[in-house]
Amino acid sequence: DPSTAGGANEGLVQTETIYEDYKFLTRAEIDQLGIQNLVGTPLLRGYMHGFFIHVGLYNRIRAVAKPFEYNEYRTQKIKERMEEK
Repeated sequence: DPSTAGGANEGLVQTETIYEDYKFLTRAEIDQLGIQNLVGTPLLRGYMHGFFIHVGLYNRIRAVAKPFEYNEYRTQKIKERMEEK
């Protein structure tokens, strides 16, 4: 029945909207970032096999956990462009 399929899609779109500002993290990613202490708090929302965290908070945590990540990325991109020429 097409009307049932349409209803299912509406629910999917609504769920995506609710979690639009959130990033999904697995338990391994939480361990890697060292934020196990946030598990069980409102800052990490448990969902299926992982958690949702607000994107802004995730970006701040990541900047602290991996401070040289952007510089490494930038250096790699510059190197790739130099090799192209």
